[in-house]
Amino acid sequence: MKELPKINQLRNFQAIIRYGSIRTASQALFQTQPAMTRSIQELERILGVTLLARGPQGMVLTKMGRIFEPRVAMLLNDLERAVDELHQASQISEGTVVFGCSHLPAFSIMPAVINTFQKEHPTATITIIEGQLSELITSLR
Repeated sequence: MKELPKINQLRNFQAIIRYGSIRTASQALFQTQPAMTRSIQELERILGVTLLARGPQGMVLTKMGRIFEPRVAMLLNDLERAVDELHQASQISEGTVVFGCSHLPAFSIMPAVINTFQKEHPTATITIIEGQLSELITSLR
């Protein structure tokens, strides 16, 4: 079996993309900068490709990084969902609900719906992403 990336390497990769630099990502994840750099180097060694390169505005995705990034986002999202489902099934938590809608329903209809939902599920976490459909698809994934 091939060596697979570790979850912390994938999270570090995502953080560097999100924050645009290794230094800022390492601070956000409470790691040292050398540890973050080693993690990404090890990830690139495992994959056999370069994912990130230094650009004038910080770290940028290479061609291979742009191919890999959506899969990483989907994988980590699916893993979080799986853990959440287990917690729900074992009744540790009532879970997390994430949904998207356009601006009008978010301000007109949704407050009443959310209040009703929260009364029935007080420990559930609700995240609303508002915007146009094209923006929502990417955000919700």
